[in-house]
Amino acid sequence: MGRVAASIIPLSQEKNRLMIALQEWAFEGKVEDHEKPTEVCQLCQKQGLRYKFLIRNQYTSHELWIGSECIDRFNISVADPQQTGRYLSKEEAQKLTTKTKNQMIEQGKYNSVLRSLMILKEAEENAEQENPVDISSFMRYYEKNGKFTPSQGALLAWRMKQFNIVYAASHFKIDVRGNNKAKLLQLKPIQIEGIKDWLIKSQLAMYEREKGTRL
Repeated sequence: MGRVAASIIPLSQEKNRLMIALQEWAFEGKVEDHEKPTEVCQLCQKQGLRYKFLIRNQYTSHELWIGSECIDRFNISVADPQQTGRYLSKEEAQKLTTKTKNQMIEQGKYNSVLRSLMILKEAEENAEQENPVDISSFMRYYEKNGKFTPSQGALLAWRMKQFNIVYAASHFKIDVRGNNKAKLLQLKPIQIEGIKDWLIKSQLAMYEREKGTRL
């Protein structure tokens, strides 16, 4: 607790009792995603944070960027996101911080996909080829739907491999709703291998079951 006291006491109105000083601080909803786990919690000094939550002192207006675990561990007050002026209960606060972090994780994956597509787009445009793939259309589709059709996925995975682009395959998602299920089943095993890490377990199992094969 010594590190926590050293971080909080100098910035708080209460200068002696740590638990009282902690009650002066609140999380009001601001979060940052640093994309890589390189940040340090300004409260407990824990390293390796990717997501940081901003807490503010209601009396001194000082601010600290901390990890979500410290909000729960030290019972930092959490303001109602509906701006009712009240603070959430401990259970409500835990649910909100978990939800917020999960949203940030999903947003990070979404951004990762778009960055990978931008790299592929530049590679396509710089390559000396007669008919480059129009990656912009794939980007627009993804921005609208958040997923790719099976045929889109197969093509993108192939082009990523052709240009030796390293990307987070698990961040890409395949839509198998409606007639996309039939389109997935139309793909050859070698194409499925290309998007294997794009598929969730149930999608891959469905393909193996319907095709009578193991990948």
